[in-house]
Amino acid sequence: MSAPEDREFEMLLAAHGNRELTEKEERRLRELAEKDAAKAAEVGELDDVLAAFAAERALMQSVAAPADPGEEADEAYQRMQRSAASAAEKLRSDTLHAKPTARVLDVPRRRRHLLWIVAAAAVVIAVLTFAFQGSGRPGLSTNVPDDKLAGSDVAKIRMSTELRVADPVFRWEASDGARTYDVVIEDADGTELFARPDELARSREWRLTEREVETLRAAKAPVILRIVGLDGAALAVGTTGDLVVTLIE
Repeated sequence: MSAPEDREFEMLLAAHGNRELTEKEERRLRELAEKDAAKAAEVGELDDVLAAFAAERALMQSVAAPADPGEEADEAYQRMQRSAASAAEKLRSDTLHAKPTARVLDVPRRRRHLLWIVAAAAVVIAVLTFAFQGSGRPGLSTNVPDDKLAGSDVAKIRMSTELRVADPVFRWEASDGARTYDVVIEDADGTELFARPDELARSREWRLTEREVETLRAAKAPVILRIVGLDGAALAVGTTGDLVVTLIE
């Protein structure tokens, strides 16, 4: 799958999480997913979550339906109502005051990003229900979003891109708010040569293997390195921009 198709897939997947796709756009999403098993799995996971949301909404509508006057007067019904209200309040309190350390950290970054999209989609669905009630479903915007995904406070990550063959390590400064760092190296045509493994995402250095150094030697110059610092919601909070790598023998 080409880079433009990758970007198109990510935009369509995010819109699918928000339930904004038209029938034509959904067909295009599934057409792209068929070209890549990993992307097909992502779409399948999102479909399952959205189906669960739909079932939850149906259940909530059923629960919220007006009770029969005879039921409301029943003592057992009233006890159940009080128990349900107490459980809901406890769940709300536990969620609001949960300790940050309760987060599961061993989920792969790509899947963790998908979960954040789904969580955000639940909020967007609720907003759209009120904002567009009676006015139809909004269509998917084809505008390219600003690359500063976290707003205007995306910081500049500083580093040296001189790579010594005797000690082939890239190191960079910390970016405020960043929990992980995505690092990729591309050739002059924009083709990705390699990316840093996910298990090193929290580290602020990257030691290249001998094979990766040889790949850099053979690559079409200039070779570009790009680092993006991501916060806990997988939003960009810092970046180096595109830097030219200098290989020092």
